[in-house]
Amino acid sequence: MGRHREAVNKFLETAQCDEVTAATLHGLADRWDIIEATQEGTGQIPQLAAVLLNTAQSCRIPVEDVLQSLELELRGMT
Repeated sequence: MGRHREAVNKFLETAQCDEVTAATLHGLADRWDIIEATQEGTGQIPQLAAVLLNTAQSCRIPVEDVLQSLELELRGMT
């Protein structure tokens, strides 16, 4: 139990979102973990997955520009 909570925590290490969105993601992940542990409410999993993914998409995920980073590093070395 806890693999969905763990996945959300890992996602939130880099994703940027407000506290309400983060709490929503945690709640959805916790519910999914409970369903897997108890096997009660398994019919909810497709809806939970859809809502969890949709909520995660509202978070901003910073992307590093690798070429820009390399250019800056090379300029610093010359």
